[in-house]
Amino acid sequence: MVIVLRGLLLGALLGVLFGSLARALMRLVAIGMVMEPEFDLPASIALVSVFLIAGAGAGAARAVGPLTWPLALVLVLASAPLLVMGTVFAVGEIGEILERDLTMLWRAELLAFSGVILATVLVTPYTGWRAGRRVARRAGRD
Repeated sequence: MVIVLRGLLLGALLGVLFGSLARALMRLVAIGMVMEPEFDLPASIALVSVFLIAGAGAGAARAVGPLTWPLALVLVLASAPLLVMGTVFAVGEIGEILERDLTMLWRAELLAFSGVILATVLVTPYTGWRAGRRVARRAGRD
């Protein structure tokens, strides 16, 4: 049980790290598109929480042991909200960036930020899984 808790906590920590990075970049993209909406703390907490859940679920699932279908189901259920949200963000934000009348360099910078945000979405469950694997290996369960 301690091993699972360690995997969960390490995955959650990585999720918070990637979620905070993604939220900061989302804010920079909004400012770069000259939208400057007010900072919304509840929305930021909700966004980082989705990353936290994906990282924690992946870390805990992998710390339990080798992949079985119930653990794969936990991984999918924990990561699905993040992956759906990330895809929606990427499609919407990239489309909006391309529609705006921006200089080529500014557009490239905003698209790069959006690409990094999408990368954090995709890498969060993977890093949570790897963190759980590391915990399991140290405990001799792998």
